[in-house]
Amino acid sequence: MFLACWFSGMTITAAVSLTLEQVPEYTGTMMSLNSVAVNIGNAVGSGIGGLTLISFGYKGLGNILGSLGVLGAFIYYFLTKDIPPTSEPI
Repeated sequence: MFLACWFSGMTITAAVSLTLEQVPEYTGTMMSLNSVAVNIGNAVGSGIGGLTLISFGYKGLGNILGSLGVLGAFIYYFLTKDIPPTSEPI
């Protein structure tokens, strides 16, 4: 559990930093949209996860979550821009 929390914390921090770097001119708007997207994703994901667990059991849920994790990694890898941070104030 310690390692899961540790890596989850690093992932969340990196994802928020990457979100802020996508459109540096609109950091406030980006953070609000990020917050909305995360909360909607949590709500929809919990519902779909519950239905999947009821329908396919823990093995099916694990397979689907693993597949979605790999899909999410590809989305991050191919659809995000890595912009080096500037030292100029915004």
